[in-house]
Amino acid sequence: MGGFIKSNIVQAFKMSSNSMVPTLLKSDRILVKKKYLLRNWFPKRYDIVVFKTPHKKEFIKRIMGFPGETIEIKEGAVLVNSTKLNLLKKKKKIIYENIGDYGEKGKSYKIPVGFYYILGDGDKSVDSRFFGFISKSDIVGRAYKIYFPFNRARKL
Repeated sequence: MGGFIKSNIVQAFKMSSNSMVPTLLKSDRILVKKKYLLRNWFPKRYDIVVFKTPHKKEFIKRIMGFPGETIEIKEGAVLVNSTKLNLLKKKKKIIYENIGDYGEKGKSYKIPVGFYYILGDGDKSVDSRFFGFISKSDIVGRAYKIYFPFNRARKL
């Protein structure tokens, strides 16, 4: 039964980097609702998801761009269809650097149908700026709760 639950319903994940600080810390353990439960799930901007990279590693990041949108990183901000997104990090704006093949300064990127642009909250996160767009089929599930350490336990 445990294997069925882990494969299809809910799975625990441990953060292994600082790529989502301060939302998620390196020591946090989170629960992720799997696709089986999310069959009719339509991602929302800013959802935190676990997904498989092109190298088949599982990462935890935030959905920022949707299919058909144009995304650009300009002066530390994320622009979607030329409109600046406003994501706060403990009451401070997150500064996104122009790094990677899909985050170059002065370039915008059209997100293909069926794909998403995913970014970490932390500085220099390895995300869509490096490996490009993520297919919905590569999204494992949506993070919904920090369950450990207990003093940080909360819904996401």
